[in-house]
Amino acid sequence: MTRYGILLVFSYHGTLSKSGTPAPLLGMENDIIKSYHMSTKSYGIPRNNITIITDIRSKNSSFPWEKYKEGPKVIKLPYPSINSITEAIIQTMNNIQKEEVKNNSKAELFVYYSGHGMLHPLPIKNYTNDNISSLILVDSTGKERRYLTRRELTNLFYSLYQPDQLGMLAIPVLERKSLPGLNITNLIYELTYIMVDTRSEGIIKNKNINVFFMYDACHSASLSGLRFRYMNNNSFEEIHDENIELPLSVGISATNDKQEAPSCTDGSPFTSQIYDMFEKRIWNDDNINVINLHTKIHQYLHPILRKKCYPTVNISMPDLKVKAPIISSVN
Repeated sequence: MTRYGILLVFSYHGTLSKSGTPAPLLGMENDIIKSYHMSTKSYGIPRNNITIITDIRSKNSSFPWEKYKEGPKVIKLPYPSINSITEAIIQTMNNIQKEEVKNNSKAELFVYYSGHGMLHPLPIKNYTNDNISSLILVDSTGKERRYLTRRELTNLFYSLYQPDQLGMLAIPVLERKSLPGLNITNLIYELTYIMVDTRSEGIIKNKNINVFFMYDACHSASLSGLRFRYMNNNSFEEIHDENIELPLSVGISATNDKQEAPSCTDGSPFTSQIYDMFEKRIWNDDNINVINLHTKIHQYLHPILRKKCYPTVNISMPDLKVKAPIISSVN
């Protein structure tokens, strides 16, 4: 079983419009360092199997992977452009699939996101009749917001898209607009598309990659796209009715869909808490299922943090005993 990691961490400091783009986030250097250490030290992911997609540049010190000749692949962006991010995810997933086909093996993937998230409270015309959560990113100019929804994240990480014959792919994304007479609180959201070049090789289907998601963002409970949410009475809530067959996957998030994630000048408290849990070996066995994952997170959560957010655990199948990928059998 080979392990991989995709770490997406964004500070938004390079965005160009004060009114149109998300507010900058502080302390994100610590999030990227802690998620990297979780990947390598706690989860046993080889350095060269990690892809980091970020707009962060270290100002005061070097990053820990820079001292190694063979480190992770780092994709540095001037700002979190939705075009660049989707293309990078597609290429990374294709590369992982090529390796697994060559090695004739199964893989596990750790997906980490720290940045802005949003819940769209109203149906989006021609897109969905449900409330939907998304990542808040920016367009290719860095000037306007674009939203990558839970549905499209699922399509990206499980390689469900089908490009055209030239390898071009149209990905649905959301943009916001203000109509005459509407103020900033009455913005509308509309469906648009971005074009991504898959470099004529198309998309290699993901059939064997088990994923562990960790979303540290506002309104992030549904971002993993996994169909079942664990409830604290040993039962599951079905959170959407899209009957897509996915490999065994588990996701944790800092909040439920309606909460904002706390942030600090030295990084995200939820990421720090999860990092500490693995550093201190809170789990003593290799059978981390949704029950003890949910229980331990809530037991260990700092009381102040517990008052502000309710971390959630989702899974691709309603099974209380199955082991979570990546975090089970950790080093």
